[in-house]
Amino acid sequence: TVNYTSGAISAAPAYAGSIKLVALNVTSGGSIPANIWPSSPSTLVNTFIVNSAAAGNIVGLPGSRTVNKVLDLKQGTLALAGNTLTLVSGSTIYRTENASVTKTSGGISFPSDKNVTVVYQPTAASAPGDITTGIELPGELSKLVITRSANVGNALITVNSAVTVNDSLLIRNNLTANFQVTAKGAVKIEKDNYSNATDPVVSF
Repeated sequence: TVNYTSGAISAAPAYAGSIKLVALNVTSGGSIPANIWPSSPSTLVNTFIVNSAAAGNIVGLPGSRTVNKVLDLKQGTLALAGNTLTLVSGSTIYRTENASVTKTSGGISFPSDKNVTVVYQPTAASAPGDITTGIELPGELSKLVITRSANVGNALITVNSAVTVNDSLLIRNNLTANFQVTAKGAVKIEKDNYSNATDPVVSF
């Protein structure tokens, strides 16, 4: 695991294989240096975790980069600006209410086979735990999971763009769809595995 908070290093580390990279307690406007996250090899970062010092803090990339397994948006804003973050087939995106992704001319490049899973997992009940989906949700994906990551009451996840779910849609928290949600596979609506959870309220 490589934790980056601030500053720079004069020489690139000699990584042995793939890494988990954590933007940890980054203050607003901090960007990961290019010699900590080089563009080559593209297989370097298996897991990228954004866990900055506060929900409003901005984390930047050194350029267009690739995540090969997990993009975990815990806290803070991942500002792609004009960069492209590429996700490999089989990747999973996790997002809480304290995190988001923004772009200007860049964005997220999802795998062409649509094999990606997105998991929304609030850490608090409504209203502070509510999430409105953003650019982390592709127009088509394999699995969509609406859940939580702590023993809290239900929060509301609002789907803010049209989406097609090819494999499975699992709903364990409240869900409202402002745009069409097309489910081509199994749909399961059930109470989450936490004592403070209640039956999901779902509105399509």
